Amino acid sequence: MLEFGKVVKYLDNGFGFIKPISPDSALYKKEIFFHIKAVKKFEGDLVKFTDGAIKDLYFWFICKDGKKGKEVLEFWADAKDIPQEHTLSILEKYADNLIAISKPPVEELPTADTLSAKSLASKYSFTPVQSEELSQLLNDMSEKEFRLSSELSKYITSNKLGDQYPNIAGIVTMANDDNEWDFDGGFPKGIYRIICQELGLRDKGTSARAIKFTSYQDQKNQPDIIF
Repeated sequence: MLEFGKVVKYLDNGFGFIKPISPDSALYKKEIFFHIKAVKKFEGDLVKFTDGAIKDLYFWFICKDGKKGKEVLEFWADAKDIPQEHTLSILEKYADNLIAISKPPVEELPTADTLSAKSLASKYSFTPVQSEELSQLLNDMSEKEFRLSSELSKYITSNKLGDQYPNIAGIVTMANDDNEWDFDGGFPKGIYRIICQELGLRDKGTSARAIKFTSYQDQKNQPDIIF
C-alpha cells in the first residue's frame, strides 16, 4: 500500500525512520524503518536533513515485512514518479470515499439514549430544568424494561428518587366519580405522555383521571403550617 510520510530520523550508519502522516493509514504515527540501500538516490537530501540544512523531508513510499517489522522498499519525492501499480489503490480508496460522502446520511429516529436535554427542550418547549431531568430519567430508565407506567412510579417512590427528578415527578391527584386520592411518584399529563411514548409504557386503562399535579420541588417550597 502506498503511504506518505515524514522522515523523523536518519543516522550516519545508513538507516533511519519515516512516519506516515495520514490518519487513514493503518501505519499512522508508526515509525517505519528504512535503509539507505533502498533509497540511495535520496542520500543527499537525507544527509542535509541530518545536518539541519533541510528542516522537513517528506516522501511517498511503499514498505514490506522485514525481519523486525515493516521496512521501506522504495521512496518517491514526486507523485508523478510513482509507478501506476502503486497509485491505483489510492485512486480506488479516493473513489470509495467520494461515493460514501455522496450518499445521504440515514436519519435515525431519536431514542431514549439519544434524547438530549437540548433536543427535548426544542421538541416539547420544556424549561431547561425540566428538559435536563426528563433526559436523565429517560436514559436512566431505558434499560429497566418496565411495561406499565405504574411500575416506573413505584420504582421512583420505593427508591426515593424524587430528589433526582424533583421538577417533573411528584404527587398526582386522581379523581374517579366522587372519589379523589393522591398518587405518589406521578407526572404531569404532558410529561407523562412523553415518558410513556419514549419508554413504550402503557397504563392499566382505568377510568380515573389526573386533576392536579404537585412536583416534589413545589412540595419542598410550601411553607409549614403551624396550628
